[in-house]
Amino acid sequence: MRLLFVDVSRRAWGTEQHFATLAAGCHGTGHEVVAIVREGSDVADILESYGVDVRRVRCRGGVDPRLLKVVWRCARTFRPKWMITNRTKLYWPLYLLARLIGCRIAAFKHIINIGRWHVRVLLPMLLDAFFVVSDYAVERAIAAGVSQKRLRRLYNPIDLAKFSACDDSRAHARARLGIPREAFVVGFVGRHCDEKGADVLVETLCDVMPQREDVYALWVGDGPDRERTIESLQRRTGLARHRLVDWTKTPEHYYSAMDCLVAPSRIQETFGRVVVEAQACAVPVIAMAQAGMVEAFAPGVSGVPIYKLDTTTLGTAILALRDDPALRSQFSAQGMAFASRFEMHGIADTFVKTLERV
Repeated sequence: MRLLFVDVSRRAWGTEQHFATLAAGCHGTGHEVVAIVREGSDVADILESYGVDVRRVRCRGGVDPRLLKVVWRCARTFRPKWMITNRTKLYWPLYLLARLIGCRIAAFKHIINIGRWHVRVLLPMLLDAFFVVSDYAVERAIAAGVSQKRLRRLYNPIDLAKFSACDDSRAHARARLGIPREAFVVGFVGRHCDEKGADVLVETLCDVMPQREDVYALWVGDGPDRERTIESLQRRTGLARHRLVDWTKTPEHYYSAMDCLVAPSRIQETFGRVVVEAQACAVPVIAMAQAGMVEAFAPGVSGVPIYKLDTTTLGTAILALRDDPALRSQFSAQGMAFASRFEMHGIADTFVKTLERV
């Protein structure tokens, strides 16, 4: 099947990682894939590393005539059967182009905060397929008025060749970060902001670290409150046992250094991609057992579920894992098994079969 993927993101956060991995999965399972992406985009680099045919366009982040011109020309020669995007601002212009070209169009919605009627009701009725990333997101979309006729669920695909357990990678990552081999490392991957609960983890670690001298923390990501995180840590514990890494398009290089990943999100997440990535790397997780996050791990089997977000609850969960190596080993094995259901080629195969049935 010929598939044309279109994106205008500059960086590769969770939504864009989904887009790139899905396109790469389709390419890896033998389909003809072309991706049109923004010049200078991290998404382009990721796609090219998989051998996907990438067309880079110099354009703005939203709708840009230069982008639409390239999409039009590419589609006229490539003749895709489907055009796919995950960017809300591109829904309407790509829908019109797809109809003019004569191909079908599929769109992804990752955050279900659909406010406007034409996006919530009209557009999903006109698109050939409208995808969300969890059963929770399906429920939210239907409650918001999205038509069930076009609505489909497709989980985030994960490249298990990249996200995997490796003792050598663990030793190398810790040496590179200056973390002792025997340390217990608590990880956080995401944006430093109130929504992601970074401030709660800061307070929790400030309580836990004086109790256990071997507890370290590895923070991967940026965000509007990153400086506040640093200032709080400096004031409470100092930074000697904290490692802060800027946002990266290759988070797989850091999971292996962790003994657990904490996902203390305050918001109703539609999914929890970093939770799946950590489990694929044999890292036990501590995550909120609510909304779509609960679909990203097996509570009590591959990780510790949190039903109330406060420093006492979070601190108890961290210490429980730190003090029980057998429990960590159990969660590691179960987490890898759980993450296998999100393997990129399997998800891509499901995606294509869904398109074929439309």
